[in-house]
Amino acid sequence: MGGGASLYPSEGNWDEWLAEQYGVDLDKLVLGDDETVEGISDSWNKALDVAGTDGLLVGMIDSVAALSTKAELGEENLTRGRQAQIRAMMMSAALRKIGARMPRSSAILFCVNQVRDNTDTTGYGDQKPKPPGGRALKFYASVRLRLENIARVTYERAGKRYVAGFKLRIIAEKNRLALPFSQAEIMLSYEKGLLPLKRKKKGKRRK
Repeated sequence: MGGGASLYPSEGNWDEWLAEQYGVDLDKLVLGDDETVEGISDSWNKALDVAGTDGLLVGMIDSVAALSTKAELGEENLTRGRQAQIRAMMMSAALRKIGARMPRSSAILFCVNQVRDNTDTTGYGDQKPKPPGGRALKFYASVRLRLENIARVTYERAGKRYVAGFKLRIIAEKNRLALPFSQAEIMLSYEKGLLPLKRKKKGKRRK
């Protein structure tokens, strides 16, 4: 659509061959080498300056859980609680800058995150897993999707069974653009990417 795409693979799991198999145009993709919250925020704001409102700009951070801060890289004696506090503060500051500009631009930013065990409690309180990076991300997001792994998809070749992908359930926990709490089920194929699930044909009822 006349724009471009930026990817920030902070987890180091970028696979050029797989991306090409999934249909990614590598000539229009810019790989960011920033791994800190501050660095990615500055890089994305510069991309917004260049893109303007002429073409669609797509960005993806993979993932928020793997991001670090300049304070973490510069200091070795930070406690675990202090690290989480600084990361949450930097995420909130970065999203305030980005969130103020996004509505006035033709851009979409995807932020991938995972859930982690809640280490703030020691036997009492809320034991549910929480996404790292603080609470700012879920408040600034226009759409928040939760992915659940339903089952493995396997196939058999030469007497051996291989895993071809996974069945996923997607739940829209937050949606400012459409009705929330909608659900869909898809297949994540290792060879072809995201595919719709094949519906089973209903047999004829016997009289």
